[in-house]
Parts: sequence; C-alpha cells; structure tokens
Amino acid sequence: MRAVSASGEPLDSWHWRNGGEFYGITYGNNTFVAVGYKSIIITSPDGVTWTKRSTGIITPLLSITYGSNTFVAVGENGVILTSPDGITWTERNSESATSLYGVAYGNNSFVAVGKYGIILTSPDGITWTERNSGTSRLLKNPVLGKIF
Repeated sequence: MRAVSASGEPLDSWHWRNGGEFYGITYGNNTFVAVGYKSIIITSPDGVTWTKRSTGIITPLLSITYGSNTFVAVGENGVILTSPDGITWTERNSESATSLYGVAYGNNSFVAVGKYGIILTSPDGITWTERNSGTSRLLKNPVLGKIF
C-alpha cells in the first residue's frame, strides 16, 4: 500500500504513507476520502494521517465525489456507496450491474457514468434514475488511474 502526502509551503516536501491502489479522491466535511482496489476507502483530516474504513464489500471503487453533505463512491458491477462522514458507508441500489467509472456532483444532482454508455442521476445519492446517453461506449472520468 502506498500513498503520498505533502508538508510545507507550497507542497515542497513529500512523504510516502501506507495506502493502496487508489482511483479517486475528494474532499468534503473537513475530510479527504480516497477510494480504490478491493473497495478500499481511506480518510484523512489533513492529508497526512490516513485511516482505513470498512465498506462490507470487495468490489473495486473507481470514483468518488462530495456534494449536498454526502460522499458518493461508485465502482464495478454498479456498486454505489454513500456516507455522511466518510466513515460509515451504506450500499445503494443502482438497479444496474453495469460498472460505474465516474461520479460527480453539480447543479444539485449526482451523476454517475460507466460501461455501455450508462448514465445514472440522483438528487440525493440514494435514489438513482437511469438516463439515455445515446451511446453504448464507455463513459468514464478521463483521468481514471492510480492517483497515489
């Protein structure tokens, strides 16, 4: 497991930290949250000290966002998890087994995208509605990859 953090001004000194293979990171509610391989979730109040969190699943998580006081993580096989604090996670029903590769929040809505052109939207991260993208191509975050 590997993770990197910085100290000093302006980000002039970097240190390896215990981590893993991560695919997404976000910040909200005074907490950094990173997601990755085998449903790993780690949180940090400062980007230096990280704590591993349990999700109860083993599916890779591929993207995460924060909005409307809610963290939303998405991953393979249509997995969607939500959390108010980055610590306690609840699995939500996406009504799809299609892998989700990206999630974002804006204009009072969450939007998740993935394999076969799937687009899901949600006002709260809990209830999701599939939308017609007009394509069967893979939709994903263009920078999906290891971030640490």
